[in-house]
Amino acid sequence: MARKRSLGLLDFDDLLLYWRVAAQDDALGEELGAAYDHILVDEFQDVNLLQLDVLVGLRRIDPRLTIVGDDAQAIYGFRGATARFLLDAEDYFNDLTTITLDVNYRSSGVILGVANAIAADAPEGFSSVLREVVPITGASQPLLVHCADERDQSESVANRVLEFYEQGTPLQKQAVLFRAAHHSGDLEIELARRRIPFVKYGGLRYLEAAHVKDLLAAFRLADNPRDEVAWFRLLQLMPGVGPAKARRAINALRDVDGNLPCPTARSGDDGRSSTKSCRAKSEKCGVISPTPCARRSWSRWRCMRSGFVELSCRSLHLRMRTPWYGSKISARSCWRARDVTTKRCGGRAGAGAAGVHRESRWPSDDR
Repeated sequence: MARKRSLGLLDFDDLLLYWRVAAQDDALGEELGAAYDHILVDEFQDVNLLQLDVLVGLRRIDPRLTIVGDDAQAIYGFRGATARFLLDAEDYFNDLTTITLDVNYRSSGVILGVANAIAADAPEGFSSVLREVVPITGASQPLLVHCADERDQSESVANRVLEFYEQGTPLQKQAVLFRAAHHSGDLEIELARRRIPFVKYGGLRYLEAAHVKDLLAAFRLADNPRDEVAWFRLLQLMPGVGPAKARRAINALRDVDGNLPCPTARSGDDGRSSTKSCRAKSEKCGVISPTPCARRSWSRWRCMRSGFVELSCRSLHLRMRTPWYGSKISARSCWRARDVTTKRCGGRAGAGAAGVHRESRWPSDDR
């Protein structure tokens, strides 16, 4: 905790703790709750006690609230979440009306029958029976296939793909569904080994791409010059600078207390001595050898941070192989997405699909 305070940073759990204190305050909690006419909470089966306290604090005066969830899809128990809060929602919020969503628009009746049979064995929960809107004719009965290991599973799937293809089902009409993107690794190797062309849909989210992380790190540094994590990432964008040199550069910029300097805390009359000290330590470290033009940019700490913003934009341009104006558009998009990264928790691994397709290559960013 002391480390995060020295860097001026908060993680997701810290934000929730501050939110709970503010929401439970008699004066501030009512003011925050009045700012929202209506609150909608999705995936309520995955909330924990801390998040529930925040919601209860915001709805002490105004009861307008909608919660959506499925007690059969609770997967965040490792973060303290439980479907019990969804099942006992009436104990925390008064005058709730339960609306059961039992119409399914995507699956056939035989698949819904399997899902209903599994849900019927649950000891408690909402007794909703899924049904299809338009009956699908010709749907085959699902099969439960036991495989010895993941390798055997990949071989079995590849054999089924070739079997359906020989029976006249085009590759474009076949698909393999999986829970998370990394679950398809062994199957991708098997399909490539048999030279079966495929396209993978799903994978890295937009905010997880390397070039987007670089640009967000530049924005974080412009907002908080003591963000050591942002410094470490951005320094490595410079030619010839790796993790070791980036760490040496960060250590060279520290003050006597071991903290990174802040532009508002300057020594001397205008900060010249502080700038001179940082420059001398960095050059002595052998990490940065500024040209005469670059030396002048060291006269202001803000100019140095602005340079890293420019460097990250150019890195975005090189990785995306787009015109420079396209990078500026992406930069504005990343700026709007900046706050999203401070509010999301890890992220749920969304359901993905690897569809077998005639195309054998799909552009991706290996970094």
